[in-house]
Amino acid sequence: MKKLFSYLLISSMVVLSSCTNYDDQFDDLNTQINTLKSQIEGFSSLSSGLTALQGTVASLQTAIANIPVTPATDISGLESTQAALTASLTALAADVKALQDTLATAATAAEVAALQTALTAAQADLTELLQQNNIYSSDVAITNNSTLDFANALGDKVFIVNGKVEITQTKDMDATKLATVMARFNTVTGLVKFTSTETGITTTPAFTKLASAASVEIDQKADVSLPELVSTGALNIHDDNKITSVSVPKVTKITALTNATFNKVTNFDMSSLVRLPAALSLSVDSGTVDFSSLITTTDATPVAESGFKIEIDGATIVKAPLITGGELDMDSVTEPNFPVWEGHADSQFDKAKKVVLPAITGAVAINLETMAPKATYFHYIGNDGDDASTTADDKTYKFPSFVSATNANIETLIVGGSSTSVSVTGATDLTSFTITGGTHALTLNDNDSMTSYVLGHTSTVTNNSYGAISSGKLVITGNAEITSITADSLDDINTLTITSNASLETLSFAKLNSLGTDTDKTALVAGEANVNIHTNDLTASKIQLPSAVNVLPAVTGKITSASGVASIKTFIAAALALRGTASTRVSYDNVTEVLDSNGDALAVNGEIKLRTATGWSTTNVQTWGGEDSTVDLLNYVAGAAGAPAVAEKLQRSSYGLSNSGTIQTDDFIAIEPSVSGTELAKVTFDAAFKAKYGITDTFAASPDTWAPSVETELKAQLVAGGYNFDVEVKKDFGKKKTYLISLFNDGVLSETSGRAGGPVTFTFNGVTLSETVAAATNEDFTEALAEAINNSKTLSGSFNVATVTGGVEVTPEVENVVDYSSTPSFGTGFTFPYASNYFTASSQTAYMGASSTIAVVGTSEASGWRVTVINKSTSLKANLLDLAASASHTTASGTIALTELVDGTSISGTDNDLQRDWDNVVVGSAAGAAGAGTALNLTTWL
Repeated sequence: MKKLFSYLLISSMVVLSSCTNYDDQFDDLNTQINTLKSQIEGFSSLSSGLTALQGTVASLQTAIANIPVTPATDISGLESTQAALTASLTALAADVKALQDTLATAATAAEVAALQTALTAAQADLTELLQQNNIYSSDVAITNNSTLDFANALGDKVFIVNGKVEITQTKDMDATKLATVMARFNTVTGLVKFTSTETGITTTPAFTKLASAASVEIDQKADVSLPELVSTGALNIHDDNKITSVSVPKVTKITALTNATFNKVTNFDMSSLVRLPAALSLSVDSGTVDFSSLITTTDATPVAESGFKIEIDGATIVKAPLITGGELDMDSVTEPNFPVWEGHADSQFDKAKKVVLPAITGAVAINLETMAPKATYFHYIGNDGDDASTTADDKTYKFPSFVSATNANIETLIVGGSSTSVSVTGATDLTSFTITGGTHALTLNDNDSMTSYVLGHTSTVTNNSYGAISSGKLVITGNAEITSITADSLDDINTLTITSNASLETLSFAKLNSLGTDTDKTALVAGEANVNIHTNDLTASKIQLPSAVNVLPAVTGKITSASGVASIKTFIAAALALRGTASTRVSYDNVTEVLDSNGDALAVNGEIKLRTATGWSTTNVQTWGGEDSTVDLLNYVAGAAGAPAVAEKLQRSSYGLSNSGTIQTDDFIAIEPSVSGTELAKVTFDAAFKAKYGITDTFAASPDTWAPSVETELKAQLVAGGYNFDVEVKKDFGKKKTYLISLFNDGVLSETSGRAGGPVTFTFNGVTLSETVAAATNEDFTEALAEAINNSKTLSGSFNVATVTGGVEVTPEVENVVDYSSTPSFGTGFTFPYASNYFTASSQTAYMGASSTIAVVGTSEASGWRVTVINKSTSLKANLLDLAASASHTTASGTIALTELVDGTSISGTDNDLQRDWDNVVVGSAAGAAGAGTALNLTTWL
């Protein structure tokens, strides 16, 4: 079209330039323009016609392709075969495409006219093709008996409708005839809409052969059945209290499920649907929902999970055996059956009684109380979520974890595969617990209906980066009824805790003899292992005490017990060696008798002590409490920690310090913190002071030239006078930081190359912000930065930002009050992304162009001076140092200015390094000494 327009325009200009009579020239030009306008309109009409024809052919191709050809499908309405019709449409589509390609290069009116002729011929070919194949090329509307009779007279011509079908059933309409007509529709390129809501209708027919439509809308007071529908766009089935069943068993694809709430439906069948178009929230009354063919992956390459949430309320049975991912929320399902579903931590099966999940994959955190709080039976198998081919350097563990806390319903729990951790606490009805595979941490606490634990797991879990890692812990405490623990496959754990199981009599750990490694496959170090076995019901029938050194016959110490503790003595020794300072205790809870070296019963309160190479230990000693009392095999307890040190906090008050001009020789600064106003120390800026401290200038500059000498002099006078005060004069008051920021284009400084009206995205102190820059100047850019930070809810209370020449000045704040302290935080500062960090689309509109960079080219800090007076006493208050005091604790004269702090304006609170009132004074103290510990060890008697 552009070429044609250019040709005609040039012709018009040539005519104009060759004429000498201007009136004739303009008349001729007007004629040329009108002719050009007519030709352009014809070109536009031709282009639109080709586009429309191409769309119609494409729609028909899709519709014909969607006709299911099976022995049960009646396609007698087609005079030619489906394959022949498809071939004809394909050929016609190719012809239309060729016309469009030719149109793109048309340069003359004659070429356009020829194309128009060809388009007319193609349209005629399509019309003839549709007529030959009983394809009805008009909309079908049935709203009364007359239009019903007309539609019925069409017979099988409505097998394929190149248009839309809209039917509204009335109570006086012949329902049998309507059913006959509706049974003839197979393929519709437009909307199919059926309405049957009028009172008095007794029979509601259905589209029994409809296989394909652009969209379908059903509004009726009867069960919905679309038995042959395979493909449609939006599917809109209105709800009604008389609908108990929705059956669309063959549909494989929809673009939307417009309504998904069916208050009385007990059967919902879309068993052939392959993919959901979006997240699903389906609500039915009860019964079964069938999505037997549904998958949750996309059709992209590579395949990925769609991430769509599936919520189904009301159904007690949901058939969806092929779904693999996404959150599942089903409030009434009694037995979730998803054999390849990989799990999602936020999923909920509110009323499920039996849950079996054999394919939980990756770092899915299963919380029984939220996922299936009423389950009595729960079984899952954990699987590795790593892709070894692409994440060989990934050091994280991608296995599920399980936790149940205070669940009063679970009775049977089965854990298989691998899990990073498993914790079951307070499951009061749990009577069966089975675990196989591997986990790094197993905790079983307060499950009072369990009578024994038989654990079949190991501590080995595989990590892509580290390989198989054997590490972890076993904790079993507070299980009132268990009598035995068997874990004969378990080894390589660094922590074993078995305590407060009141009925526990025996242990069996056939393989437990080593500690394994840390979870990153590094060797364990001190403080990373421990063992505690006590307050159970483990019995030693006899303890034989050893004879004294050099006494014959020599008798060795020995413990006789069937509890199983002796079988893990190697592990106990290894754990003890790496316990660090942690408390460690292994006990026999019931000892029947203790015999001395002569074989006589040890008296109650007699000493059980360890023999050393030269005599008896004076520390490894415990007292025998009599029959069935407890004897410690190990008891290492660190002494109680001493009281922590308390930092001293003294009363203090500060003023800002500055001078506005030349200081005169009689100007002074005086310290007078007591209520009497007595000067304790005073500096006069006279010749003697200057001479003493070697000051040669006239004090006309900032306090930099004299402030350090003032501090030294005031301190000296306070010491000489024996006053219990101190003073600080420091240049750390009201710090501010300036950032000089510049914009570069292709590496060259260019302060005006930004895009006016474009957003700039940046990070300040770890918070990412965005603001629109009004104009392409450095001033507008820095104003945008300041405005973004000052308006940020996260940052505005901690920083105030103002613009300065070439950048911004940042003032730190505490709760929107300037932070005048000596060590304010400026955070991590600014970070600006390169333009390549923007998405391609956003880089076209952002303030930063494709070749732009923003950089911090310089920073500087500035601060003022302060004078702080400190009361060194913690028993005697200096009244004028409290912020609310009516008089000043420090005075000055002349051009020396002292700025008092105001709570809520220039300072936040009265307990900080600038201002601490008497009520916030703390008397300091040194750390207390630790108490003595114990160290009992009788493992050599095992």
